[in-house]
Formats: sequence, C-alpha cells, structure tokens
Amino acid sequence: MKKSFKINELGRSMVEMLGVLAVIGVLSIGAIQGYKYAFNKYNANETINELNLRANDISQRMERLIELNHVGNIDMEMGNITRTGYPIRARMHPQFIDFFEMFVSDVPSDVCKQLLQSNWDVPFSIFVNIVQYENDISICDQTETVEIAYEFHKDFLSPDDMEEAERHEIQRCNHDNNCKCGECSTETGLCESYCSNRETCSKNYEQPAYLMCCPNENVVNGICCAGIDENGQCCQGGAVKCCPPEKPLIGANGTCYSCDDNSRIDVTGMTTNCNVCENRFIQGNACVKQCPDGQFMDKDGYCRSCNSSTAYPVKGVEHYCNACPNRMVDYADPGAYCYLACDTAINNTQGKPLNGEYGNCYSCDVKSSINVNGINKGRCSQICPNRVLNGYMCVLGCSDPNKPLLVDTSGTCKDCNHPDKINVSFLQGECSALCPNREVKNGYCVLKECADGYFKDKEGACRSCSSATAYPVQGVETNCDVCPNRFVDYAYPGAYCYLKCDSEENGTQGKKLNGEYGTCYSCDVATSINVNGKNMARCSKLCPNRVLNGNMCVLGCSDPSKPLLADTAGTCKDCDYPDKIPVSFLQGECSTLCPNREVKNGYCILKECAEGYFMDKDGACRSCNSATAYPVQGVESNCDVCPNRMIDYAYPGAYCYLECDSEENGTQGKPLNGEYGNCYSCNTQSSINVNGKNMARCSQICPNRKLNGSMCNWAKCSEDKQLLGSNGTCYECNIVTPIKVASEDDCKVCLNRTYNNGYCTLIP
Repeated sequence: MKKSFKINELGRSMVEMLGVLAVIGVLSIGAIQGYKYAFNKYNANETINELNLRANDISQRMERLIELNHVGNIDMEMGNITRTGYPIRARMHPQFIDFFEMFVSDVPSDVCKQLLQSNWDVPFSIFVNIVQYENDISICDQTETVEIAYEFHKDFLSPDDMEEAERHEIQRCNHDNNCKCGECSTETGLCESYCSNRETCSKNYEQPAYLMCCPNENVVNGICCAGIDENGQCCQGGAVKCCPPEKPLIGANGTCYSCDDNSRIDVTGMTTNCNVCENRFIQGNACVKQCPDGQFMDKDGYCRSCNSSTAYPVKGVEHYCNACPNRMVDYADPGAYCYLACDTAINNTQGKPLNGEYGNCYSCDVKSSINVNGINKGRCSQICPNRVLNGYMCVLGCSDPNKPLLVDTSGTCKDCNHPDKINVSFLQGECSALCPNREVKNGYCVLKECADGYFKDKEGACRSCSSATAYPVQGVETNCDVCPNRFVDYAYPGAYCYLKCDSEENGTQGKKLNGEYGTCYSCDVATSINVNGKNMARCSKLCPNRVLNGNMCVLGCSDPSKPLLADTAGTCKDCDYPDKIPVSFLQGECSTLCPNREVKNGYCILKECAEGYFMDKDGACRSCNSATAYPVQGVESNCDVCPNRMIDYAYPGAYCYLECDSEENGTQGKPLNGEYGNCYSCNTQSSINVNGKNMARCSQICPNRKLNGSMCNWAKCSEDKQLLGSNGTCYECNIVTPIKVASEDDCKVCLNRTYNNGYCTLIP
C-alpha cells in the first residue's frame, strides 16, 4: 500500500505576497506625496514670513529714499537670498514714486501655489513671471520655476484703501509682443505705450487683428471708429455698423446690448445711450437694470443676492441695501458695505454674532482665527469676550496661565520662556507685565537673559548654541562668546555668529566648509554649496577639490574629457557641448580649455557646429530637428544648413522654425506653428499660444479654431460643454466657478449664466 502525504503550507502564496507588496507601495507613495506637500508648505510659510520682514524694513525707509530721490535697486540688510534659498531683490517702482517692488526668483511651481494661497494681504499686486495674479493659482504652472514680483505701497495700502486716483495698473513684459501699442523696456521690464494721454490702444476697424493708438472719443467696443453717429453707434465711412432693434443699447466698448440684459454695461463718455432703455438707469458710468426681488445693487451696479454671505460696497448708494431686510449697512470699514446680519433667525446665523472681513458670520467659540480686518477689528473682544484682537485676526485668548504669550496671527500661545522674539503687536498687554523675565527691545518682546546653551542675536532672540544657522550679532558680537562651539565672522556684511566646522564638539568632523547660512559641508559632498558672502574666498582654499562658480562652491571638472563648467550647479560638459556657456562659469580661458571654442558676446561657443546643427544669433548650436524656434536675426543664412527648417520674419526679428505638416520632420497632420516653434494639430484639445507670427494664421490654417488674444482656441465647443473660456477650455453651463470669457457672446450660449465684467457667472 502506498502512503498518502498531506502537505501543510504554513507560508504565503506568491499571489498573497504580491498583494502585500502592492499595498506597501501605495502607502509609500502616499507618504512621499504628503512629505512633499508639507515641505512646500513650510517653504512658503518661511518665505512669506521673511518677505514680510523685508517689506516692513523697506517700508520704514521709503520716506527717506523718496526724499533722497533714490531710484533703482534697494539694498536689503538680510542679503540677496532668502532663508529658503530663493534669489531676491528689491527696487523703487520705476513708474510710481510711492511704491516699491520685491522679486523672488527660482520659486518651484508647487511652492508658488502655496504662496498665492497664503492670503497675505500686504502686497498691492502680485505677478508670476509677467502675469498678474487674479485668484488663479494655475499661473504658477507657466514654467517649473517662476519669478514672483510683489508690489507694495510705501504705507502697505491695498487698492481698497486708496482713492481712485492713487490706484494704478501696470503691464509687465519679456518682449515687445507682450505690450499693446508699445514696447517692452529692457531696463524696467514694463510696457511703455506709444499712445498719448488722449489716445487709447484699440483694434483697427478695417483690420481688427491689428492695434493702433486711437483718439479716446473715437473708441467704441475696443475698435477705433472713423466716426460715431448721433446714437453713439460706431460707423465707418459709408458702411454703417449699427445696433439691431432687439439690441438698441451700445456700450462704451461698442457692443450692442438688449435692454433686458442683466449685465452692468459700461457707457463711459456716452451715458445718454442709456436713455434708449426705459427699464434702465445711469449709475456712475454704468447703464444698469433694476435688480429683481431677492437682490440688491452694489455701488458698481451689480445685482447681489440678499442671502449672500459676502459684504459688498454700497458707498454713495447705501439705500440700495434696504431692498434686503436681512442685511445691514456698516460704515466702520473704509466706505460703506452691505453685510448679512449675524446672529439672526432670518439668516439662519443664530449663535454666530461676529462678522469676518468679507461678511461671513462666526461663533465666538470657533477654534480657528477669524480675519476681521476693517470693520470688525474694534468688535472682536466687544462681541466675543473670550477672544482677543491679534493683528487683524480675532483669536481665542490664551486661557492657560502657563502660556500667556500670543506669538502670531494664528493665535498660538507660548510660555514666558519661549526663546524667540515676539512682535509686540501680537501681545495683549505689556510684555513685562505678562512675563517679568522678558522686556521690549526694537519692537519685540524678548527674554532678558537666555538659558544655558543659548546666545542672544542682535534683535534679542535667544538662539541655540547647537544651531547650524548663522545669526546676526552686529553690535553685540560678544554675545556669541557664551557658546565656545561658535565663532563670529565679519567677512559677511555685518557680523554673524557661526557654528564651528570640522569640530568634534559640534559633530561636524570632516565638514570643513560653511555654507552661506552656516551649515557645515564636506568637501566631497556631491551637491553645489552656496557660499555667497564670507565663504566665497575659502571655497578652493578649504577644499582643493572644489572651485568657485558664481556664488556656488562646486566640485571641479576632474574628467579631462569634460573640462567645461556649464552652470552654477557644477555641471561639466565636453568641448563639443553645442550650447553657449557664460564665460563667468568657466575656470580659465575658453579657447585654452577647448581649442574648438571661442568667446563671443560673453559666451564660450563652438567655432563651427557639427553636422545636423545650425548656429543661432547668439552662437549656440541648435539641432536641425529641434521643435523650438531660435533667433537668427543678422545670420539668417545659418538656417539654410537645415533643409527641414524655414525662416520667418513676421515675428519680431527673424526666427529659424521647424517646418510643420512635414513627413521629413515627423509633423504630418500638424500644420500650425505655436509661438515657440512647436507644431500642432488643428484638433489639439488645449489652447495654442500663437503670439507673433502665427496670430494671423490661426483660423486661416485651422478653420475650426479662432484667435483669442494670442491664443488659438476652439471656435465652438461640444454640446455637453458649450461654454468657451478665454483660456480655450470648454466648460459645462452648470459649473459654479465664474469663467473668464473673451466676449459677452461666448457667455450667451448658457441661458443660466450672465456676463459680468469679463466673467460668465451663474445667475443667482
């Protein structure tokens, strides 16, 4: 008889183990994403805090700078790199004497979004690259890293705090194509208009694709008209362009409107046009329609829902707010605002007595801080005795007697031994009264004496002797002496207390070189080390295997086949590297390192390009197969070495483009060039930037598309997404978000929406 064996499998099957590994992988990805978000959030918060300090410092110096007729860049005591590693500079505003600007460069896209969502209300305006921020954080996606420009009034006034005459708009630019009827100043980066004060940049009536400086009185609908008839309609010679009977009202922009249109229609300079509609009346320069029941009209002529939690301005037309019995007018804010009444049954706001800045009603016991900037600042403790005003935030008071110090606008409470300095504006009561061991110095509440293991910086904050960061001790250099593991250095502007490097006591053995902010590095570390300031001269001295490259201490090019340092990151390239290299990055003379290269216009370039490459106007060798358009102004014949490319002069200057819809280039079915040379199919889902040469070719090459500014967009959306935004995207009519559109006609495809000052919004 054969024996029967039963096998007991005590382990796990292959399928089970693969399942476990999959779960672990998903959890790891989630952890990485969470860390990345937290890191970006931290960088944004640190950057905002530092920008606030820098802007406040400049604001305090502005009157003196104006008195001295100072122009151009403004020196910053804190240096030209933020603590988070972003280059920063400041300057007097080139156009407006009471304003200054700060520019933060190389900001990653994700950090940029966090900065824009910080609700920092100090800047007068914010630009990302050259695009003004208007509550759309997608402008951070223009490039992987961006430059953010913050504009400030010398007294930190916002547009709402200014008289109309003091406000302004500016247009930033990179090249002339960004400017309408003007050119881009290479000195200021701002558009300079060709038009006089009595002219407006408008479309040419005969050729709408072209702009011209037009007398103000001849501008209608953004078009320069040869004449305007007695009804305010735009007419040109014998061909009269008039409004139809069903749309008798012509606005200042020349568009014809129905009398029943719900929009606020601008009739600046032609207010009598409003008389054609018996159901409309003039409010300022706007022709407005009486609001329906359940709505009131704000000072700008827009109808607002009585149930909206937002506060709307009604200065000069306060009686309009009376149309809503559940609302009230308040004058404590500059001007007058129509607010939703709080703590009332009619508004379902019982138990929520406190208005926030924008009109929302809050309970006194809500855990979060409440922004009460403006009207409610004086009411914080009056309405809610358990809360205190902290800056412009109404926060819960410090109920723990062991933590009496409010340290920021979020309502964080700290004990009396908190080592850092605290802005006295955040304290409720006098500094020493709350904590006898503290005193006020330079506007901060600081410890009178630091604990063991700490030293005091020049502003009075206690800093750990073990901290890797370098802190300023200008004027109080002896404070650094309490830490035997630190030293003072004067090579940096001012005096800083640094951690000693290559020290067993500090745990920095083998790390000889201080970075700009005090961190100690090994000479063999693979990354570039920022040594801006004191350590620039010590780079090669302390680390013979490294060289100074700009303000970066980088590993030298040890491979003789790659002798060219190409950038501040320490990247080494061979002598045949096709692109140009700034000579400031080179260690030695260009031709000495590479006989096949020469210096031209401050760059080290190849004397001759390899086969399959052409040379642009700056001397860089570019691949014949590159999709990018490169400038060849003055050296147009260089483009001829590439039979698959062409020159175009319609763009400012001359550019060498890849030919589109070409089998040789692999661009079959892609007939349209974008601004930078890429070839696109007419059925491309996204908008196509055709700024410059291809603007006139958008509809010509692709009949299914139309030009909108510099974007070649869909001419018509699908039935399920009928609404065409100015960005070229198609949206459903029921989307809640206001959609920016190119014209009122684009909004009219949705019967449930109305055109409102450039946006298509849901009808309340």
